[in-house]
Amino acid sequence: MSITFTTIVQKDDQVNATGLRVPAEVITALGKGKKPPVTVTINGYTYRSTVAAYGDVFMLPLSAENRQAAGVNAGDQIEVTLA
Repeated sequence: MSITFTTIVQKDDQVNATGLRVPAEVITALGKGKKPPVTVTINGYTYRSTVAAYGDVFMLPLSAENRQAAGVNAGDQIEVTLA
């Protein structure tokens, strides 16, 4: 099962991290718990990751390497598919 949603690439300069906020309803629909391992696809580029849970906020890390390969930057609104 895969789920596609739209989000904004977020950068936190305080901790030098970039990531994607995942809606809670996407986490629920995946049915794999609050920190599921996922396959992430952005602009046809796919990588493996694990969702991080910070209370009721769910985030996916997006490294510089993965941003470059997917052709996205901080602040971009993008479509993400999780499987």
